[in-house]
Amino acid sequence: MNLEEKDKKYLGRDVSATPIEIVSSKGSYLYDSQGKEYIDFLMGWNVGNIGWGIEEVESKIKNFDGPTYVLPGFLYKPWADLAETLANITP
Repeated sequence: MNLEEKDKKYLGRDVSATPIEIVSSKGSYLYDSQGKEYIDFLMGWNVGNIGWGIEEVESKIKNFDGPTYVLPGFLYKPWADLAETLANITP
């Protein structure tokens, strides 16, 4: 099952995700699984207003390996994997 199919099956969205898989971020930029760079104009105030990958913040969360935030409208493999796992272990 590919990521879009898994996302659609296991995540409760009111609309389909934008078919861009975000894999990393730095400052106000997001990067997809193909290495394409996007300016993140969708970050919400009180969520991402300082940008992503800021050294002072990143130093505090050294053990985390992933984007610090992904807009819920994009595809993000860890969400789909977690949703699948929860669906498989619950009645």
